[in-house]
Amino acid sequence: ELWSSQAIKRLVAMGMGFSVFPRFAVADELARGTFVEIPDPFGERIFPIYLGHRKTHWLTPAARLFCDLVREHLATEKTR
Repeated sequence: ELWSSQAIKRLVAMGMGFSVFPRFAVADELARGTFVEIPDPFGERIFPIYLGHRKTHWLTPAARLFCDLVREHLATEKTR
């Protein structure tokens, strides 16, 4: 288990295994042919998303915007 997505991507590129990433996170590698997408035999899956932060900690403007965008997006997803 590694904390750095870049380290994981380097290991995968070196042939050390495979990983699961959102498509947008590996779009460049897929376009260059460094990575190959392995089809999911079970079809598209829905993964739960959790967003949390400590109420006692200050959020940067960027973090607050991210939280607001996630809440807004999730609210529109529930109505679909």
